[in-house]
Amino acid sequence: LYSELLILVCAEKGMGKTFIAKSLFASREAPDQSLMLEADFSFSYLDILHNIAQFLDLADLADDVQGIEQQILVQCMQITEEDQGSVLLIIDQAEQLSDGVLDNINQLALLAPSALHIMLLAPLGFENKLLALAEPQAPFHMMDIEPLAEDEAEILLLEQFPEKEWEAE
Repeated sequence: LYSELLILVCAEKGMGKTFIAKSLFASREAPDQSLMLEADFSFSYLDILHNIAQFLDLADLADDVQGIEQQILVQCMQITEEDQGSVLLIIDQAEQLSDGVLDNINQLALLAPSALHIMLLAPLGFENKLLALAEPQAPFHMMDIEPLAEDEAEILLLEQFPEKEWEAE
């Protein structure tokens, strides 16, 4: 986990971004908390905040963006300080988010970098969209995903899903 960074996982469709994120999601244990969202073109920053607030069981503050942000940050810091955990927000299909939403996510990442980690899953080239955001920019760590060889994919599938039978393709 790269604290103080946005984590950017980039690869072409079908290369395993979501699989990697779900594996990370499943491997995190208490007191760490993880939330995975799938973005679409209508997904607003307020939608993201409401999802996080609901996940953290916080009071509903309707459309008070700053109030919701503050509650989320306080709760994330409390998880870090009292429980020695952190909150990971994973957003799949981040390329569908508007520039304004990405800018808000960037700002959110800067507010509690050791307590709230944000992972964005997107196709190759998405990093250019992040680099074009207004300053200050949250640093990001980018992972390029290379495809697995057939034998590597078969081993991984058999390890992760031993109860299923897999055909070569």
